[in-house]
Amino acid sequence: MEYTNVRLNIAKTAKVDFFFTKYETIEKELVNYTDFFSGKTVYCNCDDPATSNFYKYFKNNFDSLGLTRLVCSWFDEKGGGLCEYYDGREHIKKLDFDGDFRNPKLSGLIDRCDVIVTNPPFSLFREFIKLMLRHQKKFIVLGNLNGAKYKDVFPYIKSNEIFFGKSIRNGDIEFIVPDDFSYVGGHNKFRVGSDGTKYVRVTSVRWFTNVEFEGFNKFDLKLTKTYNPEEYPPFDNHPSVVNCNKVLDIPIDYYGEIGVPITFIDKYDSDTFEIVNMLRQPKVDGKAIYDRIVIKRK
Repeated sequence: MEYTNVRLNIAKTAKVDFFFTKYETIEKELVNYTDFFSGKTVYCNCDDPATSNFYKYFKNNFDSLGLTRLVCSWFDEKGGGLCEYYDGREHIKKLDFDGDFRNPKLSGLIDRCDVIVTNPPFSLFREFIKLMLRHQKKFIVLGNLNGAKYKDVFPYIKSNEIFFGKSIRNGDIEFIVPDDFSYVGGHNKFRVGSDGTKYVRVTSVRWFTNVEFEGFNKFDLKLTKTYNPEEYPPFDNHPSVVNCNKVLDIPIDYYGEIGVPITFIDKYDSDTFEIVNMLRQPKVDGKAIYDRIVIKRK
């Protein structure tokens, strides 16, 4: 999408993009990268320091992490702003352009930072990752599980250059939302805290990163089932690949190509398996099923 078209979708997406990450969610993941952050400039490019727990986390841990500089930029109805934290002081200024992360005027700032850490708008996740890849930038960001299937993302999942973070591998995650937030989603549950803060639980959220941490893509998957052709039929439109409906049902004795649910990435061990391909709209016995990741035992 060209940046000149950016404002066309703002009103449409705003209602579902106001998810603010809880401090404990951030802390639980970033504790796995403490050595990496030393000497780095961190850029939170979707974050207003007045409300962002990403900014709060890095400011609170600035010295213990050994950061050089913390930078935030944001976009709001007034335009946007920029905040830099270093030498124990905040330096805040209003931008003379909007602070949307896609604004080309922020490209130089992206290039000058070492790593980007944030929760980009869910509706713009594809564009966000494309921007990171275009700038060859390190990142630790939140996104929907299905983001792993995007054509711009999957090749990097396959080559072990992008992987899921350590702290979220299943279930749903609670986010803070504005008081007037509304969402038409059957799998999201609201909660109001004792202080009046409104929360919503969102399914299928994962950390996406290209920063290596201890144990990345190393999961001790306990498998017990063995192969039989009745239980693992080939796909109608991909006859060289057999279907497996559950990750825990991957046969221990089959060395051909297997189509498994995308949640396989949660339990991916790159020493045991290789990711071969992505099947979109595969069929079994004439019935279309969910997309499958094709894997093969090494």
